[in-house]
Amino acid sequence: IGRRAYSMSNATGQDGVLEFLIKRKPQGIAGSYLFETLQTGDTLQVEGPYGHAWLREERTDQDLVLLAGGSGLAPVWSIAQAALLAQPNRRIDLYFCVNRAKDLFWQDEMRALQTSAPNLRLHLVLAEISDAPPADARNGLATTILAEDFGELLTNDLYMAGPGGMVD
Repeated sequence: IGRRAYSMSNATGQDGVLEFLIKRKPQGIAGSYLFETLQTGDTLQVEGPYGHAWLREERTDQDLVLLAGGSGLAPVWSIAQAALLAQPNRRIDLYFCVNRAKDLFWQDEMRALQTSAPNLRLHLVLAEISDAPPADARNGLATTILAEDFGELLTNDLYMAGPGGMVD
């Protein structure tokens, strides 16, 4: 099927296990292979990582603000886990932004981590008004919500991943 880039979603060094959050897209060649053809026990060749998504541990004096749009949750989730392992008392605000409530995923895992780590605050953001949103979801653009909550963010470490328009 060729090569495809995916971001790991777990912190490094966890028993040699690599976790990924992969969005299944209609007519996606790699996703179709992963979801329809690949079987437990099959072998994949993996290389990397090549990106820049890791926790800068030398900056422990500032709170973390993590912004994830859609499948950008994978590297942001990895950074959140690494921060909780390395700096368990550091405050972390994790913003997970999607277009509609039906696009939300990984909620159970995020809420479970939030329960076990009281310094982690989860913020669900929906760009569009949706049917049956979670009670704690907010509507609006991620940048507007962040500005409301933090102003210019200059006193926090900010990590973000997701659609180019949001990150820009």
